[in-house]
Amino acid sequence: MAIDLARDLGSGDTHRSPTTAAATTPRVCPACRSSSITTTARNPDENTYWRCAGCGEVWNASRRGTVPTRGHRWR
Repeated sequence: MAIDLARDLGSGDTHRSPTTAAATTPRVCPACRSSSITTTARNPDENTYWRCAGCGEVWNASRRGTVPTRGHRWR
């Protein structure tokens, strides 16, 4: 009985497609829902910071859902 390691472990293809700017560009500001948003990054990715021209909000989509640790320290 032969074991097919390629079948059992997957194809071994670890190549991931590059993140495109279109996939990571937010459509609206999360604070005011304005579509006037900009960035200074030449190649936007998931770590890019964005600024709303309408309300001035600055955010990073990958960090937006995290809870700030300020004020939640153990004493």
